Amino acid sequence: MFEPNSDITHVLQERINELAKTGGGEILIPPGEYWIRPIELKSNICLNLCAGATLKASPERDDYFPIGYDHNEMGQVFSVIYAVDQKNITVKGEGTIDLNGEAWYRMDDPKPMHTVGPEITAAHRAEGARSYGWRVNQPIFFHQCQNIRFDGLNLINAPCWTMSFNFCRIVKMTDLTILNGLLIPNSDGMHFTGSSDILISGCAITAGDDCVALTSITDWNVPCENVTITNCVFQSASKAISVGYMHSIVRNVLIENVVIKKSNRAFVIMCHPRTGRVENVRVSNCILEGRSYAGGWWGNGEAIVIMVSPQHIERYREPLPDPRFDLAVRNVHFTNVSCHAERPIGVVATEPLTRNIQFRDVIIEIVPEERPSLKGNAIDLAPGPENYEIPKAGIGMVCVNSEPVLDNVTDADGTPIETITG
Repeated sequence: MFEPNSDITHVLQERINELAKTGGGEILIPPGEYWIRPIELKSNICLNLCAGATLKASPERDDYFPIGYDHNEMGQVFSVIYAVDQKNITVKGEGTIDLNGEAWYRMDDPKPMHTVGPEITAAHRAEGARSYGWRVNQPIFFHQCQNIRFDGLNLINAPCWTMSFNFCRIVKMTDLTILNGLLIPNSDGMHFTGSSDILISGCAITAGDDCVALTSITDWNVPCENVTITNCVFQSASKAISVGYMHSIVRNVLIENVVIKKSNRAFVIMCHPRTGRVENVRVSNCILEGRSYAGGWWGNGEAIVIMVSPQHIERYREPLPDPRFDLAVRNVHFTNVSCHAERPIGVVATEPLTRNIQFRDVIIEIVPEERPSLKGNAIDLAPGPENYEIPKAGIGMVCVNSEPVLDNVTDADGTPIETITG
């Protein structure tokens, strides 16, 4: 049915449509490389990629069309694989989906960089986000779908958010490898917006932005909730795990047994004051490494940052909501967490809008910079307007307008950390 080294879009879409009409079924992709243009998945379809099978996205702009959804951040959505208002979809196997991201980028052209003082060197430029004109902006996109499963696959080289789940329910991501370039901006691994009942287990993700993001970007009033992330390994040139953003509502998140390697921000909670809310988050048995990257990425080598700061960005279609919350972050616990980072842990708020943040049995080891950060010795609060300048060396935690509970929070030698409060 499928001829290797050819464009199989038409025959694959026909087979999906035929099976959907008769109640669904499984489609087996045998070993070989196959080119695809946009593919629409439908209810009760299982796409099974054999070991050695690769679906490779077209690099031609004319092959892509708006799928019919106008995204609050991205505008008209262009995808490689997508589904809208469908249920019971599985994509699995030992094969590969190559999203051909570098086709849309000028890989020898980093975006302009800025510095607060240190000289911009060749090493800094080598880490900078690459430039682009147009790109496929939601490569694998599910909107208002239910019972979605991805298992065992390799997903590589995304040009933007690899996998997006928008207003979806019951989503299981198991044993996936997502390998994106650390130079590709916005190449998130998985982005869940206004979705619920999410399991992420056994995944290894490398991304030029969030490895996993939980937000309400597509509708500030629809929570992202009931999420488990377990037994994973992540690395990001920006934020590895990002919970909340601007005016999002995110709640009921369990993160355990996760290793985050050298990431610009290993873990972050983000809220705009009085319009965003993050609550009921548990992080346990994790290793978090913070390492700064040059070139416009968010973060500055922190292991943990909780921020409540102005974040509204005017280019979003949805307006700033009216004030609606008297607390921004509450009921957040870190237990048995080992942090190795270039900056202190930061709990920074422009107003006292946090409650019941706890750190128990946490180690924070401040490690030397690999090379001077262009942002200086500061906790990065992007997309907020100002960073927090760290006043001296040896600080383990910064607390501004927040009073977290600290129980056995030490440096690597077991000495209680020094904390700055404000």
